[in-house]
Amino acid sequence: MVSSFLRPKVQKSAAAVAFAAFAAVLTAAFVLYPQGSGIPLGLKVAGDFHPLLLHLPIGMLLGAVVLDLFNGPERRHESAVNWLLWLSFLSGMVTALLGYFLGLGGDYKKETLTWHMWTGIAVPCLIFLTLLTKIHYDQKQPLMSKSLYRAPLFTTAATIMIAGHFGGTLSHGDTIIKGMKTLMAAHSPVNGPSILESAETRTVYDAVIAPLMVKKCISCHGEEKQKGDLQLHTLEAMLKAGESEKPAIVPGDSAGSEAVVRLRLPLDDEEHMPPDGKAQLTADEQQVLLWWIDKGAPRELRIIDPSIPPDIQAKMISMAVPGIALAPGAHGENGPAGEEGKPGETPAPDMAPVQALEKELGVTILPLAQNDPALTFNCVNVADKFGDAELAKFAPLADRMSEMNLGRSKVTDAGLAALSGMKNLKKLHLPNTAVTDAGIDALLPLASLEYLNLFNTKITDAGLAKLEKLPKLKRLYVWQTGVTKPAAEALHTKLPEIVINMGWDNEVKTAVAIAAAAAPAPAPAATVPAPAEAKPLDPEQPVYLALIQPIFLSKCAGCHGEDKKKGKLQMHTFEALMKNGDSGKPTVVPGKSADSLIIVRALLPKDEDEHMPPSNKDQLTDKELATIRWWIDSGAKTDVKLKDAGLPDNLK
Repeated sequence: MVSSFLRPKVQKSAAAVAFAAFAAVLTAAFVLYPQGSGIPLGLKVAGDFHPLLLHLPIGMLLGAVVLDLFNGPERRHESAVNWLLWLSFLSGMVTALLGYFLGLGGDYKKETLTWHMWTGIAVPCLIFLTLLTKIHYDQKQPLMSKSLYRAPLFTTAATIMIAGHFGGTLSHGDTIIKGMKTLMAAHSPVNGPSILESAETRTVYDAVIAPLMVKKCISCHGEEKQKGDLQLHTLEAMLKAGESEKPAIVPGDSAGSEAVVRLRLPLDDEEHMPPDGKAQLTADEQQVLLWWIDKGAPRELRIIDPSIPPDIQAKMISMAVPGIALAPGAHGENGPAGEEGKPGETPAPDMAPVQALEKELGVTILPLAQNDPALTFNCVNVADKFGDAELAKFAPLADRMSEMNLGRSKVTDAGLAALSGMKNLKKLHLPNTAVTDAGIDALLPLASLEYLNLFNTKITDAGLAKLEKLPKLKRLYVWQTGVTKPAAEALHTKLPEIVINMGWDNEVKTAVAIAAAAAPAPAPAATVPAPAEAKPLDPEQPVYLALIQPIFLSKCAGCHGEDKKKGKLQMHTFEALMKNGDSGKPTVVPGKSADSLIIVRALLPKDEDEHMPPSNKDQLTDKELATIRWWIDSGAKTDVKLKDAGLPDNLK
């Protein structure tokens, strides 16, 4: 069978069939999944294999080039060259297809991605041409010149290098060009001295923070590649929010900076940054970064500034690129002084027990701010294995805990006893847990508690009544519990400043709001012309176009539209809406609003991370939400006219 395949005519036919199949599949991919569209999860996973397989055609093609150059008059490597061309041809076609799918599922600079895509597709096309001419040469030699197949062979080799350059730029940034610029600058008589300038003129940002971003971050979040719509190559870019809509750097608040939150997640967490497999920030680098953020992320602060604590300053000097020597006399005998010769900042609190607990439980515990002993904890990444035993291990840190998020954890009423020692706890999240009325007793010693989330727990009116012993409680969520509105109103009379949320359309108002409602009406003001009545809707217009799409365009398409596709979800058209996003859950389930992700997310408490629209965006009104639910429960149809829809009176 092998001898039959080795016949030139059979090889040519086989190559033609393989190339035709490749062209057909590639064309189908272009038609079904054009640039900018989402792809099924299976194809997305397949695309992830592109970086692994791309080395096969590269290695085999270059091997064929080397063997052909050293073939000699005896043509010792002729058979090996042919087999390498075949293998590079077949693997090149598969690699090109997987690369296309990877490009659809990633955040890459469009221009660079386009160049990489077309040069990558050109590679199997050129290998196909090289293979055909090589087979033809084997038939006709020595009557034909080697240049017949060497021309496309060498052209293919050059093309694969160009494609590799663009691929490397997508993954790591244009490191070659930037490296050459740095090397030239270092030896330039004009720019060289600036690199070696003394500490007196170097700023923390230019000498430490910016180089740190270059080393650890901008290959994915730089000028060339903006993964998650986030860039970190300039200070201005760092202060902007990416796709998460949370600023990477919040000057003065490291705990509220998304970059720090991602940095402190467990290494195996999908959202940990830098990703597992990339160079991680060292402990010194993290400490310097957090200090700089809490200082206000200043651009002009010099490394020699006396307000910088000695230990932080020493780490900055060791990180500076290249090394910077402290000027003589920069410090007094007792280290840097404050503005009027006072000692430096308050010593950092003991983090040893915090780090020990993090290591033991595989969690992240964050300080509220630099040199602040107060701590915050979120079990979201370990919720499925975080229970009473794990919570009990927080006892050594009890007096330092300011916020605990135990949502979706396995914590029970018995485990809540571990919270009673957290006298300074201000926020407690217990949504989607097995907590009952019995567990409330463990919360009563928390005299500083201001916020309590009991969403979707087993709390009833009996447990709610106990909360009157928490005098500082200002915000309470009891949605989807056994609590009734009369019981909530009774608690409100005991705690007048509290806001009790019982659902998207059911919130017990604050005392201020109640007083305002009961107050006598103010004296009539000068007559103001009434606003013009809204134009009546056309009864012949479809419900979707008249009522539903305008809501999506005004409240959703800013993040899920034609230009921005957060979570790979688009909502600017019905067709895009029904393709869903990357959550794996249907956005709209016709006939079942309760199962539709858009409703599930909209009904979450506003302070939940997954609530949509985000808390800092315009929210759906009660009527808008009710209209969407009615439309979905009615079948989510696009062809039903207003006159035939049976729209409820309260939605008209």
